[in-house]
This record gives sequence, structure tokens and C-alpha cells, in this order.
Amino acid sequence: TPPVGTVPMFVAAGHGGRTITSCDDGKTWIANHNYESGNADHSPYTNKGLAYGNGMFMVILAWGADVSLKISTDGVTWTRKTFGAGFYGGIAFGGDRFAMLRQGVTQYSSDLGKTWVRSRIQPRNDYREGGGGHGLPGQKGVFGGGGSGNVPSMSWDGGETFTTADGCPGMDFGGIGAEGGVAAGDGNLVFVSSKGDYCHVTDNGKTINKGNLGGAVDGKVSFTGGKFWVAARNTLFTSATGKTWTKMAAVPMTVSLQSIAQGDSGTLVGVGRSGGNFYRSADGINWQKADGPSGNSLVRVAFGYGSPSAMCPTP
Repeated sequence: TPPVGTVPMFVAAGHGGRTITSCDDGKTWIANHNYESGNADHSPYTNKGLAYGNGMFMVILAWGADVSLKISTDGVTWTRKTFGAGFYGGIAFGGDRFAMLRQGVTQYSSDLGKTWVRSRIQPRNDYREGGGGHGLPGQKGVFGGGGSGNVPSMSWDGGETFTTADGCPGMDFGGIGAEGGVAAGDGNLVFVSSKGDYCHVTDNGKTINKGNLGGAVDGKVSFTGGKFWVAARNTLFTSATGKTWTKMAAVPMTVSLQSIAQGDSGTLVGVGRSGGNFYRSADGINWQKADGPSGNSLVRVAFGYGSPSAMCPTP
């Protein structure tokens, strides 16, 4: 149920610290903003994650530079908070908290980023990519991340403690946050590598299933609308749990998808890495181009509920 007085919206985030928002079900895109032009993957404004929770959108920025969060409650006005040097793999929201994921200094916040608490048991391996989401009812957030070919780590207690996912060796995340990734939902944690390998973890980390989607993945994995999605330009993969996957081709063939989110209307919204490709779909197969400006590469998109503004008034 949408919070009273809020506006349903999609927010997309990309390189150069770019953010852009749609508050009309993905039809048009507004509030286009970035800190620098271009798609540098080693920059203070390199996109490393996008998460929504409890009325707030958070974008984590930087690779090889001072890390910062770009934060908004309305998808239009943003503030930026710098945290210091480091290589954070990503950001996620699950249970009642956000988590910033990085080997050795992973931390979580239950008050919308006002204060952050370091995990008691930290991830032991490098984090090139990180993500997560909600567990089962009554469960805290489920988070995970991994590096370039090492064993990923996971947390089933809201980021308070991490263990290695020993049954998921060799997960390789490429593209500095642009290829493959980590997502969680309904008690399932899914790692997807840029080579198309996937690892499905459930039962609080006790049960692991592995496989390959059948080719390289140059888009993101997400859990949205009650299922997992993997975008790979014109090819899409879906799964209810992340254990077995269905492959389908987007129509028309010119569609190029990088990340997908679903709104409360049922509409699926996708963005393409070119930076000017915005799409809408009712079924995940047939896609229509939406109206949006060109710009820096867009890597992720998320759905949430923001505060009303002049650009996004209450419906």
C-alpha cells in the first residue's frame, strides 16, 4: 500500500552521478541531473548502486575516489554526503535498513542514513559488486557481494554478520558495477556474474544451486514485482526464485535494456546503457520507447514512493 500523500515514481541512476526521474509511470523523464559529463568508471561520480527504502532513494558513487551518497526523498532534489576513500561494491535496502557493502568496512543504517553502524563480522573477500533486498516476513535484510572471481559473501541478519558463500565459487563481476550483480527477495539471494553464471542461495544460506544463463550478461539483475530479472540488452531472463530461469527476447529487436523495475501499476520500466533509452512494457516482452533526454550511461532503475514536489505533484 502506498504511503499516504506520496507519489509513485521510478528513479534511474548512471555514471557521472546522473539521476533522472519519472512520476507518470515511466512515460516521461524529468529532473535530469549529473555532476560531470561522461562515463568514467574510475571517478568520484562512478555509479556503484541505487536503492529505495522507506521513502528515500540512495545512490552510491565513486570507484577509486572518495565515496559519497546522493540522497533524495522526492526524486527531484538531491543532497550529497561524502564518506571518505574506498571501493564500495554497492548499496541495498532490506528489512528496515540500508547497507553500504565493502570488504572490511560494510555498514548499515536503520535511520535513513543519519547514522551508520559497522557490521560485527565483516566480509572477508573483495567487493566489486554488492546488493540485496528483503528476506521472508520476520527476516532482516539479506545482503551479499563479490569480486573478480573470488568467493562471494552473504548476510542473512541485516548486515550484522557476513559469511562466505562457499558453494558459489568463481563469481566474476565485470564492468565496474555494470554487469551482473546481486539481488534478494522472498528469502532468496541471487548472484549473477558477467559471464552468465548464477548462484541461488536460500534457507538462510544453507541451500545453494548453481547454473549458467547461457551466455554473457552485460546488464543488471534485480528483484522487482515479485520476481528476479536479468537484463542483457535484447535478451531477458526471469525467475520466481532465482533457481531456474526463463529466457525471452524483447520486441522489437532494437530494444537494449540494462536494468528493469516494476511499478505498483504493473508497468515494467527499463533503461538502456546508452543514456537516452527509456522503455515501458506491460508483459516484459513487448517494449515501447518512452520520452527522455540523452546523457551519461544509465546503469540502474528503481521504483519507490517519493514526497510530492512541483515537478511531481500528488496524483
